[in-house]
Amino acid sequence: MVSPPPPLSLSAPAGVGRQGNHRYGNHLYWMSWESDDQRLRNEKWDWFNARNYCRKRCMDLVSIETPDEYQWLKGFVGASEKRT
Repeated sequence: MVSPPPPLSLSAPAGVGRQGNHRYGNHLYWMSWESDDQRLRNEKWDWFNARNYCRKRCMDLVSIETPDEYQWLKGFVGASEKRT
């Protein structure tokens, strides 16, 4: 008899521990420039290809729901622009 697989943990969704992930409320943001994968970290994305990369992984390119979330996210993007 085959045992059923263990239940999935709802407290740790897939990808949470990935380098570059940041949580804001119930949202999880992945900052590609913080990835531990050199190819992803240095990639220059246009909107179309970045959106398709995200969609293939069941993610949105970006989805901002509140002004506070926008300000929080803006801090990451602004810091990224200063590094390049």
